[in-house]
Amino acid sequence: MNRTLIGALDTVNNLLALAIILFSTAAGFAALKDGPGPLLGVVVGFVAGVIVAAVVCGVLAIFIEIEKHLRQLVAGQETAKMNRVVGDGAGFAAN
Repeated sequence: MNRTLIGALDTVNNLLALAIILFSTAAGFAALKDGPGPLLGVVVGFVAGVIVAAVVCGVLAIFIEIEKHLRQLVAGQETAKMNRVVGDGAGFAAN
């Protein structure tokens, strides 16, 4: 169940980043459509959106990646325990 929730959170995080970028681009277009030009507004809005999305969604993405790496470490330890040879004193089976 936890893996499903982490996967859903990852998807929502990606969609949120995309929504932030699209909203910022549209806001930049709307703000500068009568001034210096709509293209400048689109570029400024897009760059601002990427920066905000990187900060806001990047933190959550880091936590998701840490969780995935911790899960891999735990799986590796369980595999090592299963490969342990009992009784010969070597500790682990030869690969």
